[in-house]
Amino acid sequence: PEGRDSEEWKEIKRGTMLDLVDEIKERLEKRKLIIMLDEIHTLTATAASHYYELMQDPRIVFLTGGTSKYLNKKFEKAELKRFLWDLKQVEMPALSREESEELIRELYKKYKIPKTISTERVKRWILQNAGGNPLGIERAVEDLSRESDLNGFDIRKHGAVQDVGVNLFPVFVILLMVVVAWRFLARGAGDIDLYALTGFFGIIFYALSRFLMYRYR
Repeated sequence: PEGRDSEEWKEIKRGTMLDLVDEIKERLEKRKLIIMLDEIHTLTATAASHYYELMQDPRIVFLTGGTSKYLNKKFEKAELKRFLWDLKQVEMPALSREESEELIRELYKKYKIPKTISTERVKRWILQNAGGNPLGIERAVEDLSRESDLNGFDIRKHGAVQDVGVNLFPVFVILLMVVVAWRFLARGAGDIDLYALTGFFGIIFYALSRFLMYRYR
């Protein structure tokens, strides 16, 4: 159709998804069509069934991106799994640190980001947390380019690249077990000094745990 405002296109939009599928296949003739599913996490079972119909046509190619672990967990319904299983998986290894640095340099040039202490700090943060994911790197730099105040920009709030946190829970569990074991040992041995010392460490441990819970809640 000649543009989105044409009567022909409006008529197509009033039809069903099945009508649209037939319209696409009819208009292709000998041409090839590449369909990019950018927001695949929003895919519904109904849409997947129609996309699956298009996938059976050799003239049509679907492209999307995501980790196998995420997609397998996301698509549990039969219609979605059938669509997913028909996609050919192409493994894309993560960028090396050198490749990531080169990509960031090129993106800094593209978005005209000045070289300052703040932007260099953001660069190091992206290298540490992006895991060699080129899409995550580009989105983080793109977000940076939109900021008027680069000094106040908090890259950690960006959704495409997340902080690689350290899980301290096992350490706290072990420390708690040690303190409790010491107290029982001191009580059984009748050692008042050791019993008092473990009580002191218990108070410190409790105060520290409360502080961390308040700080990172």
